Amino acid sequence: MVPTLREKHAEATRRALIRSARTLFARRGYEATGVDQIAAHAGATRGAVYHHFDGKRDLLVAVVDEMQAALVRQVVEASDRESDAWQRMRAGLATFLETCTQPATAKVLLVEAPAALGWDAWREIDARHFLGVTRAGIEALIAEGHLPAVDAEVLAHLLMAMWTEAALLIVREGRPAGRARVEAAVEALLAGLAKGEPSRGDAGD
Repeated sequence: MVPTLREKHAEATRRALIRSARTLFARRGYEATGVDQIAAHAGATRGAVYHHFDGKRDLLVAVVDEMQAALVRQVVEASDRESDAWQRMRAGLATFLETCTQPATAKVLLVEAPAALGWDAWREIDARHFLGVTRAGIEALIAEGHLPAVDAEVLAHLLMAMWTEAALLIVREGRPAGRARVEAAVEALLAGLAKGEPSRGDAGD
């Protein structure tokens, strides 16, 4: 069905509220940002916020969900440019670390969201977007002989935890020096998982 003008306006308002919330959460933090501020920044009313969302927390969930969806698309696009499963994993990881440690993104995804939503809710959103693609990447590594036959579901959870911690370390240490140190350590861990796969330095890249 073709959306009506009213439906298009409602969706445009919802999109504007999400964009404004993302901007203000990154700039001021979740606790310091009020519903009225989000509405004013979006050129909407307080009533519009509560028409589309249950409240500020629900709006944060929408922001995080959208950001994670965009992030996983970038990771998949980077991975798909490689033909070998091992290089796809590396490319996806590099894109993840580069993108999610950008200051505004890191502020929302790695600082404000876990604190405001709680660890369990934050992990649920993260898993909804990243668990499937991470598991698929591991299954491809196994199929191509890069990894032994391990439980792909369990390893996917472990790798996701490692990548999140790697991103947090980069944010704390600062870019790009922190990223270089962290990526070197992650490369060593991934190489240790692989069956005879050399690290980047050993491979002469």
